[in-house]
Amino acid sequence: MIKVALVNPPLTAHLVRGTGVYAKHLLSALDDIKDLEVISVESNYLPQDVDLYHFPYFDPFFLTLPLWRSKKTIVTIHDLIPIKYSQHFPRGIRGELKWQIQKRLLATVDAIITDSISSKQDIVEFTNIKTSRVYPVYLAPAPIFTKTATNTSLERVLHKFRLPQKFALYVGDVNWNKNLPHIIEAITLSKFPLVIVSKAFIQKHDDLHPWKESLLRAQQLVDRGSPVIKVGQIDEADLAAIYRLAQVLLMPSYTEGF
Repeated sequence: MIKVALVNPPLTAHLVRGTGVYAKHLLSALDDIKDLEVISVESNYLPQDVDLYHFPYFDPFFLTLPLWRSKKTIVTIHDLIPIKYSQHFPRGIRGELKWQIQKRLLATVDAIITDSISSKQDIVEFTNIKTSRVYPVYLAPAPIFTKTATNTSLERVLHKFRLPQKFALYVGDVNWNKNLPHIIEAITLSKFPLVIVSKAFIQKHDDLHPWKESLLRAQQLVDRGSPVIKVGQIDEADLAAIYRLAQVLLMPSYTEGF
């Protein structure tokens, strides 16, 4: 029996990109493997009675990896977009210092999981880690997204979120690579309703937020009368229904890790 600690950020910490949904489904999938015991812990407490630590998140500008670890370690890096396109992700002196620390700590882990061969190439390029230690493991939809939905359940979600009968859909964050302002510009020209499912789009951000410029531009377009309906973070069953209700999914990203 191999015992693995799935290590999450402390609840008091800022949510690091890529943490929640990925870790949740990873834990569920690993629970189905025989001869493998998985426990979920916070990074401020690393248990000693395990064989392996797995950090299912990585942010280059936060100290997401502990300085000292007594067990073999795996880290999931979804992408290094903020490093590859640094002109769009200002890091400042503190961010640069933390990136250099994180990069040194990555050299001490036993393996890195990433979403694609493309992301693997970026990781190797920007960290100088050997290719043999980086493993692309492709993402897949959660089971809820492949289940057949009833007309009743779809109607319930349509009314719950006050959605129009026909709409385009965007699901995701507001950072530069998502290209959200151009999505809203296109919708404004077409006059076709757009539903945006994004917790980040409805949150308040301070003036130093790295995606502030993109967010402000998108919000200004909405304020001018673009046909946009904003939906915050929702549960996966409702999200799966919204995907099915949409006439089209818009995702014209400049770049993605997968």
